Amino acid sequence: MSPEMRYADKDSLEWPKVALIAPRKIKLLEEFVVEWVAEGFPRQRLVVPKGFVCDGASIPAMLEWYLGRDNILPAAVPHDWQYAFGGQIPKDSHLVQNSDGTWKEADFVWSRKESDRFFARNLKFCSIKNHQRRNAYRAVRIGGWFAWRSEKTPVIEP
Repeated sequence: MSPEMRYADKDSLEWPKVALIAPRKIKLLEEFVVEWVAEGFPRQRLVVPKGFVCDGASIPAMLEWYLGRDNILPAAVPHDWQYAFGGQIPKDSHLVQNSDGTWKEADFVWSRKESDRFFARNLKFCSIKNHQRRNAYRAVRIGGWFAWRSEKTPVIEP
């Protein structure tokens, strides 16, 4: 069982600043950082760069009422970032805090399951209900394999 995760100094995630650039395509207008701590581990952060283009959540249109694409952006953007690289995100994107407060690159490759669990945990901090989080996790576990295995061409626009 994985350790309980909480967000550093916060009870919720901040919303990323995005622009809709096409139907179902958003672009980050600012760097988006998720910082967390888990029991037995140092503080960590995942940094998604400004300009990253993603769909924000691959929810079929007929099911958007269930979670709401906009409601889950703080969880979906980091998840899309991890999926864009098949878990092998750039080293400067996943950081671990040293005991002296400085940050170093994490030597870590995310598995699909770890990425999906991170997404589900992040949904908690978007005020998504337990049963909705479980169903969203199941959905990405069932349907995410295609996106995970597809050719990786992450888009980062200026």
